[in-house]
Amino acid sequence: MTKTIIFDFDGTLVESGQVVFDLFNSFADKYKYTRMPQEQSDYIRTITFKERF
Repeated sequence: MTKTIIFDFDGTLVESGQVVFDLFNSFADKYKYTRMPQEQSDYIRTITFKERF
């Protein structure tokens, strides 16, 4: 039996942007990072994956 893992980094298959955004902020609380304001979520989608990190 073949097993397949599908990665959907840009939200093409599933609109996961809000989930990732919420996860980031929950980790920010846990690890004492600066939370990202909701208003920046649209901007984050426009920059490259490398720029996000």
